[in-house]
Amino acid sequence: MRRNKAFTLIELFVVIAIIAILAAILFPVFAQAREKARAISCLSNIKQLGTASMMYTQDYDEQFIPSAIYYNYSGPAQGWVWWQALIQPYTKSIQINHCPDSQTLWNIPSISWLSQTYNLAEDSNHDWINSYGISSAYVWYFIQWKDNNPNGHFGPYLGHTLAEAQLPAKTIQFVDAYWPDNWADCFTPLAIENKAGTSFCGYIWGWGWGDCYNNPTEQACSVHSLRVNVTHVDGHANSIRFASVKPHMLTLQDDANVDPMGSTP
Repeated sequence: MRRNKAFTLIELFVVIAIIAILAAILFPVFAQAREKARAISCLSNIKQLGTASMMYTQDYDEQFIPSAIYYNYSGPAQGWVWWQALIQPYTKSIQINHCPDSQTLWNIPSISWLSQTYNLAEDSNHDWINSYGISSAYVWYFIQWKDNNPNGHFGPYLGHTLAEAQLPAKTIQFVDAYWPDNWADCFTPLAIENKAGTSFCGYIWGWGWGDCYNNPTEQACSVHSLRVNVTHVDGHANSIRFASVKPHMLTLQDDANVDPMGSTP
Protein backbone atom coordinates (compact mmCIF):
# COMPACT_ATOMS: atom_id res chain seq x y z
CA MET A 1 0.00 0.00 0.00
CA ARG A 2 1.33 3.43 -1.01
CA ARG A 3 2.06 5.73 1.96
CA ASN A 4 0.79 9.33 1.86
CA LYS A 5 3.83 11.69 2.24
CA ALA A 6 2.53 14.46 4.52
CA PHE A 7 3.71 16.35 7.60
CA THR A 8 2.79 14.87 10.91
CA LEU A 9 1.35 17.14 13.55
CA ILE A 10 4.59 17.04 15.53
CA GLU A 11 6.64 17.98 12.45
CA LEU A 12 4.29 20.89 11.77
CA PHE A 13 4.68 22.13 15.34
CA VAL A 14 8.47 21.92 14.99
CA VAL A 15 8.38 24.03 11.81
CA ILE A 16 6.12 26.62 13.45
CA ALA A 17 8.41 26.78 16.50
CA ILE A 18 11.46 27.33 14.28
CA ILE A 19 9.70 30.13 12.41
CA ALA A 20 8.67 31.74 15.71
CA ILE A 21 12.23 31.60 17.02
CA LEU A 22 13.61 33.14 13.83
CA ALA A 23 10.97 35.89 13.97
CA ALA A 24 11.83 36.64 17.59
CA ILE A 25 15.48 37.00 16.60
CA LEU A 26 15.02 38.99 13.39
CA PHE A 27 12.19 41.40 14.25
CA PRO A 28 14.24 43.37 16.82
CA VAL A 29 17.07 43.54 14.29
CA PHE A 30 14.71 44.96 11.68
CA ALA A 31 13.35 47.46 14.21
CA GLN A 32 16.88 48.59 15.07
CA ALA A 33 17.67 48.97 11.37
CA ARG A 34 14.57 51.13 10.86
CA GLU A 35 15.47 53.26 13.89
CA LYS A 36 19.01 53.66 12.59
CA ALA A 37 17.65 54.82 9.23
CA ARG A 38 15.43 57.39 10.95
CA ALA A 39 18.34 58.62 13.06
CA ILE A 40 20.50 59.02 9.93
CA SER A 41 17.72 60.98 8.20
CA CYS A 42 17.43 63.18 11.29
CA LEU A 43 21.20 63.70 11.34
CA SER A 44 21.07 64.79 7.70
CA ASN A 45 18.38 67.35 8.54
CA ILE A 46 20.27 68.84 11.44
CA LYS A 47 23.46 68.95 9.39
CA GLN A 48 21.66 70.99 6.73
CA LEU A 49 20.36 73.34 9.42
CA GLY A 50 23.94 73.89 10.51
CA THR A 51 24.99 74.68 6.95
CA ALA A 52 22.10 77.11 6.53
CA SER A 53 23.01 78.75 9.84
CA MET A 54 26.57 79.30 8.63
CA MET A 55 25.20 80.97 5.48
CA TYR A 56 23.04 83.22 7.67
CA THR A 57 26.07 84.04 9.82
CA GLN A 58 28.11 85.07 6.79
CA ASP A 59 25.30 87.33 5.56
CA TYR A 60 24.99 89.10 8.92
CA ASP A 61 28.59 90.09 9.65
CA GLU A 62 29.33 86.71 11.25
CA GLN A 63 26.70 87.15 13.96
CA PHE A 64 24.97 83.98 15.08
CA ILE A 65 21.37 83.46 14.10
CA PRO A 66 19.10 84.33 17.08
CA SER A 67 16.70 81.83 18.57
CA ALA A 68 13.96 84.36 17.87
CA ILE A 69 13.40 88.02 17.09
CA TYR A 70 10.56 90.28 18.18
CA TYR A 71 8.43 92.12 15.64
CA ASN A 72 7.04 95.21 17.35
CA TYR A 73 4.25 95.75 14.86
CA SER A 74 0.57 96.18 15.49
CA GLY A 75 -1.88 93.46 14.64
CA PRO A 76 -1.19 89.76 13.97
CA ALA A 77 2.40 90.42 12.84
CA GLN A 78 3.41 91.48 16.35
CA GLY A 79 5.24 88.90 18.45
CA TRP A 80 8.19 86.56 18.44
CA VAL A 81 9.38 84.86 15.27
CA TRP A 82 11.33 81.64 15.75
CA TRP A 83 14.65 80.90 14.05
CA GLN A 84 13.01 78.36 11.70
CA ALA A 85 11.36 81.25 9.84
CA LEU A 86 14.62 83.23 9.81
CA ILE A 87 16.58 80.32 8.35
CA GLN A 88 13.90 79.40 5.79
CA PRO A 89 15.42 81.49 2.94
CA TYR A 90 18.54 79.31 3.22
CA THR A 91 16.93 75.88 3.67
CA LYS A 92 14.06 76.37 1.18
CA SER A 93 12.23 73.58 2.99
CA ILE A 94 9.82 73.11 5.88
CA GLN A 95 10.30 69.33 5.97
CA ILE A 96 13.91 69.77 6.99
CA ASN A 97 12.60 70.85 10.42
CA HIS A 98 10.99 67.44 10.96
CA CYS A 99 12.76 64.52 12.62
CA PRO A 100 11.25 61.16 11.53
CA ASP A 101 11.41 59.88 15.12
CA SER A 102 9.63 62.64 17.01
CA GLN A 103 7.82 65.85 16.26
CA THR A 104 6.07 68.39 18.46
CA LEU A 105 3.07 70.18 17.04
CA TRP A 106 2.42 73.77 18.07
CA ASN A 107 -0.64 75.75 17.08
CA ILE A 108 0.54 79.30 16.35
CA PRO A 109 -2.82 81.08 16.93
CA SER A 110 -3.08 79.53 20.40
CA ILE A 111 0.24 81.08 21.52
CA SER A 112 -0.39 84.78 22.12
CA TRP A 113 3.24 85.88 22.18
CA LEU A 114 4.08 84.43 18.75
CA SER A 115 3.78 86.45 15.56
CA GLN A 116 0.76 85.10 13.71
CA THR A 117 2.16 86.33 10.39
CA TYR A 118 5.82 85.42 10.15
CA ASN A 119 6.22 82.02 11.83
CA LEU A 120 6.23 78.93 9.62
CA ALA A 121 2.77 77.40 9.28
CA GLU A 122 2.36 73.80 8.13
CA ASP A 123 -1.32 73.90 7.18
CA SER A 124 -4.48 75.97 7.08
CA ASN A 125 -4.84 75.62 10.88
CA HIS A 126 -1.51 77.41 11.29
CA ASP A 127 0.00 74.40 13.02
CA TRP A 128 3.75 74.28 13.21
CA ILE A 129 5.84 71.14 13.70
CA ASN A 130 9.15 71.33 15.54
CA SER A 131 11.87 68.71 15.99
CA TYR A 132 15.03 70.73 16.63
CA GLY A 133 16.18 73.40 19.03
CA ILE A 134 18.90 76.01 18.88
CA SER A 135 21.21 76.53 21.86
CA SER A 136 20.54 79.90 23.41
CA ALA A 137 22.53 79.30 26.61
CA TYR A 138 21.02 82.48 28.04
CA VAL A 139 21.26 81.34 31.63
CA TRP A 140 24.98 80.70 31.45
CA TYR A 141 25.52 84.40 30.84
CA PHE A 142 24.11 85.23 34.26
CA ILE A 143 25.90 82.52 36.24
CA GLN A 144 29.15 83.12 38.07
CA TRP A 145 31.48 80.27 37.26
CA LYS A 146 34.36 79.05 39.41
CA ASP A 147 36.84 81.06 37.35
CA ASN A 148 34.95 84.26 38.31
CA ASN A 149 34.82 85.37 34.68
CA PRO A 150 33.21 88.84 34.89
CA ASN A 151 31.68 88.41 31.44
CA GLY A 152 30.08 85.08 32.20
CA HIS A 153 30.15 82.05 29.92
CA PHE A 154 27.75 82.46 27.04
CA GLY A 155 26.59 80.47 24.05
CA PRO A 156 26.08 81.13 20.33
CA TYR A 157 23.16 83.55 20.33
CA LEU A 158 22.31 86.99 18.99
CA GLY A 159 24.92 89.66 19.55
CA HIS A 160 27.87 87.29 19.51
CA THR A 161 30.03 86.45 16.54
CA LEU A 162 31.69 83.42 15.06
CA ALA A 163 35.10 84.81 16.01
CA GLU A 164 34.15 84.50 19.70
CA ALA A 165 33.89 80.72 19.44
CA GLN A 166 37.17 79.47 20.85
CA LEU A 167 36.29 75.84 20.12
CA PRO A 168 33.76 75.96 17.25
CA ALA A 169 34.06 72.23 16.60
CA LYS A 170 33.06 71.48 20.20
CA THR A 171 30.32 74.09 20.73
CA ILE A 172 26.77 72.81 20.22
CA GLN A 173 24.33 74.96 18.25
CA PHE A 174 21.45 72.70 17.09
CA VAL A 175 20.07 69.61 18.81
CA ASP A 176 17.08 67.26 18.84
CA ALA A 177 14.49 69.08 20.94
CA TYR A 178 10.79 69.58 21.52
CA TRP A 179 11.23 73.30 22.19
CA PRO A 180 12.70 75.62 19.53
CA ASP A 181 15.42 76.98 21.79
CA ASN A 182 17.14 75.54 24.84
CA TRP A 183 19.42 76.61 27.60
CA ALA A 184 21.07 75.43 30.78
CA ASP A 185 18.55 75.21 33.58
CA CYS A 186 19.89 76.04 37.04
CA PHE A 187 16.45 76.13 38.63
CA THR A 188 15.79 72.40 38.84
CA PRO A 189 17.11 70.07 41.57
CA LEU A 190 17.81 67.43 38.94
CA ALA A 191 20.94 67.74 36.85
CA ILE A 192 22.63 65.63 34.23
CA GLU A 193 26.10 66.30 35.65
CA ASN A 194 27.07 65.86 39.29
CA LYS A 195 30.48 66.26 40.93
CA ALA A 196 31.34 65.48 44.53
CA GLY A 197 27.65 65.05 45.25
CA THR A 198 26.86 68.62 44.19
CA SER A 199 24.15 69.10 41.61
CA PHE A 200 24.68 72.12 39.42
CA CYS A 201 23.38 73.67 36.20
CA GLY A 202 23.71 70.58 34.10
CA TYR A 203 20.22 70.05 32.79
CA ILE A 204 19.57 71.37 29.30
CA TRP A 205 16.03 72.71 29.14
CA GLY A 206 14.12 71.96 25.97
CA TRP A 207 16.05 68.87 24.90
CA GLY A 208 14.55 65.51 24.15
CA TRP A 209 10.89 64.57 24.28
CA GLY A 210 8.06 63.55 26.55
CA ASP A 211 8.63 64.06 30.25
CA CYS A 212 12.20 65.30 29.84
CA TYR A 213 11.57 68.52 31.79
CA ASN A 214 10.37 66.75 34.94
CA ASN A 215 12.52 63.67 34.44
CA PRO A 216 15.86 64.68 32.86
CA THR A 217 17.24 61.21 32.30
CA GLU A 218 18.72 59.62 29.20
CA GLN A 219 15.59 57.54 28.71
CA ALA A 220 13.26 60.55 28.88
CA CYS A 221 15.43 63.03 27.00
CA SER A 222 17.13 60.98 24.31
CA VAL A 223 15.53 60.79 20.89
CA HIS A 224 17.62 58.05 19.29
CA SER A 225 18.31 55.18 21.70
CA LEU A 226 20.01 57.21 24.45
CA ARG A 227 21.63 59.49 21.88
CA VAL A 228 20.87 62.89 20.39
CA ASN A 229 21.93 64.45 17.11
CA VAL A 230 23.76 67.76 17.35
CA THR A 231 25.29 70.32 15.01
CA HIS A 232 28.28 72.36 16.15
CA VAL A 233 29.17 75.96 15.46
CA ASP A 234 31.64 74.95 12.75
CA GLY A 235 28.81 73.21 10.86
CA HIS A 236 29.67 69.54 11.42
CA ALA A 237 27.03 67.22 12.86
CA ASN A 238 27.23 63.99 14.82
CA SER A 239 25.40 61.74 17.26
CA ILE A 240 26.36 61.83 20.95
CA ARG A 241 25.20 60.23 24.18
CA PHE A 242 22.77 62.49 25.98
CA ALA A 243 24.53 61.93 29.30
CA SER A 244 27.85 63.01 27.79
CA VAL A 245 26.68 66.61 27.32
CA LYS A 246 28.51 68.99 29.67
CA PRO A 247 27.88 72.69 30.39
CA HIS A 248 31.02 73.86 28.61
CA MET A 249 29.77 72.30 25.35
CA LEU A 250 27.14 75.04 25.16
CA THR A 251 29.44 78.00 25.66
CA LEU A 252 31.72 79.82 23.24
CA GLN A 253 34.62 79.94 25.70
CA ASP A 254 37.24 77.24 26.07
CA ASP A 255 36.07 76.32 29.55
CA ALA A 256 36.22 72.52 29.58
CA ASN A 257 38.10 72.58 32.90
CA VAL A 258 35.80 75.13 34.53
CA ASP A 259 32.43 74.31 36.04
CA PRO A 260 29.57 76.51 37.26
CA MET A 261 29.40 77.35 40.95
CA GLY A 262 26.34 75.23 41.51
CA SER A 263 24.34 77.87 43.35
CA THR A 264 21.10 79.33 42.07
CA PRO A 265 21.67 82.86 40.74
